[in-house]
Amino acid sequence: MGKIDDSETAAFRPEFTILVACYQEERGIREFHTRLRKTIETLGRTCEIVFVDDGSGDGTPEILNSLFDEDKTIGCLVQLAANVGQTNALTAAIAHARGEHLVILDCDLQVDPEELPRLVEVFDQGYDIVGGHRKERNDPVYRVWASALVNLLLRKLSGCQFQDVGCGFKVMRGSVIHSFNIGPTKPFRPVSVMQAAVRVSEVEIAHHPRKYGSSAWSLKRLALFYRNILLETSQYVFLVTGGLSVLVSLLLLVCVVLGCVLPSALAPALDRRLVLGLATLNLVFTGGLLTAIGEFVRYNARLLQQDPCYFVRCVRRR
Repeated sequence: MGKIDDSETAAFRPEFTILVACYQEERGIREFHTRLRKTIETLGRTCEIVFVDDGSGDGTPEILNSLFDEDKTIGCLVQLAANVGQTNALTAAIAHARGEHLVILDCDLQVDPEELPRLVEVFDQGYDIVGGHRKERNDPVYRVWASALVNLLLRKLSGCQFQDVGCGFKVMRGSVIHSFNIGPTKPFRPVSVMQAAVRVSEVEIAHHPRKYGSSAWSLKRLALFYRNILLETSQYVFLVTGGLSVLVSLLLLVCVVLGCVLPSALAPALDRRLVLGLATLNLVFTGGLLTAIGEFVRYNARLLQQDPCYFVRCVRRR
């Protein structure tokens, strides 16, 4: 493609940019695009779509290129050199978005693109972020339970107001997102953005079993994703773990002191099993605190290195 006139690019600023990260979606991406395109037509707002191919090894890149040629609503197509995960792929999409506001939307058809007008209607009431809430989920049991646990922890530890943090369907105010200067060396951190938003709301949406292929979210990738989320609220993790460790240490110290100063006739009341139990708990909480500190240091050291979180193979833009 020829060089784009910067003045022409700046002149076009749609109201919404819809960000779509794709990985191994050759079987369903055309159906998704068709349904999304029809939804945009009924929405009555200026929109562009930014597709990011997250290093797919199937026919997804070829199909996306074909769709780009067919549909002028696709404002940008970014192809990454390797698979870097959904959050990093969305970072690339945000970096290439031109819209005043941003929409994140999964393309696996587990959520309906047709729900977009409902989220936009609520967003128009002045909210910073409006998210989908998958009340009835159709995912493997381990994912449902893990998600429920993490959502509960986040609400308790960080004050995050969302019931469904991990839902891949959100409408977000551009001024909130862009204040984080998201780009190749500063990845999109969803929880940090959600914490920064002042006014948020959720809309209950349908959730379907996966229609095509299998999810890229393995147990390992889920564990790393949830670990990163918890580390983003690290101060609360440290406070809770450290507080429990100090409390148990004090109880253990009291038992030892009492064992030394009490008359021998009363000392047996301090059961040895109680002391051993408290010592074990102390080791567990102290170990948990040290592990959390180690993960926090490693996580933030990687961020401070400012290595790019994705590598672009090519970009096609209107």
